[in-house]
Amino acid sequence: MQIITDDLQKEKKEHGGFGFPILVSHERLSNYETASFLWHWHPEIELTYVVSGEMLYSINDKTYHLKAGDVLFGNQSTLHEGHQWEESDCEYIAVTFLPKLIYGFEGSLIQEKYVTPITERSGVSSLHLDGSEDWHQEVKEHLLTTIACYESQAKDFEWHVIQQMMQIWQLLFQHISLNEKVGLQQRRNFEQIRLMISYVEEHYTDHITLDDVATAAHLSRSECSRVFKKVMGTSLFSFIQNYRIEKSCALLTETDAPISEIAESCGFSDGNYYTKVFQKVMGSSPSTYRKKNC
Repeated sequence: MQIITDDLQKEKKEHGGFGFPILVSHERLSNYETASFLWHWHPEIELTYVVSGEMLYSINDKTYHLKAGDVLFGNQSTLHEGHQWEESDCEYIAVTFLPKLIYGFEGSLIQEKYVTPITERSGVSSLHLDGSEDWHQEVKEHLLTTIACYESQAKDFEWHVIQQMMQIWQLLFQHISLNEKVGLQQRRNFEQIRLMISYVEEHYTDHITLDDVATAAHLSRSECSRVFKKVMGTSLFSFIQNYRIEKSCALLTETDAPISEIAESCGFSDGNYYTKVFQKVMGSSPSTYRKKNC
């Protein structure tokens, strides 16, 4: 299983309906190819609750080691990805919702005073609620009640879900520091990163140079490398390699194509180099991985 995205890495999955824009979904890392989900984004805010196990979860330029009982706040339209911590599987519940669930209608006082400052002007892309502060536990309790109400599908469950989500938002608003200048720069960098990742997604089968990606993002070579490293926490070259390896994993398990052919179709001109990179990223050779997962 993989998350389906469009050309700009926006997730295509619907997160709730127009009239009630929230979705509660149970996930397990081992259900994904390579026990990880690739970088993607969606316009919804996401609250992740870890049920069991551990995982490494990255949002923009930050990576968190999540453990059972932790909650992670991911702001709207942030790039995020997750993978196993060591060899531990991880079960988690994702609660995704559009900000309008909180503010109701465009231009409302609630939107301008309490929602937009966090979603567009705070500069906060994520927040790890690990129980180190008392209010973290309050958020977790409201989130678990939200999940229970949503899944009950009782006659008036929508009303109770909104009540709980309002309580969560109030706590977030009280404790998130607002920094409008950082927020504007963050959005600018995010747009540049989307262009870079989009180019890699469309051309990973070809030879990609720094000039190619920089041109796609309308940046100089040096600025392209700097912004990518700052936001993503890894080099552009490493990202391209990992993306190609992820794509090759699906071909190894879903097709009978020769490994040399898979390497070439994923942008590796040299089969031996592909095997070397695969070993480094996945911890085994392509042939061993295929035997283990077929």
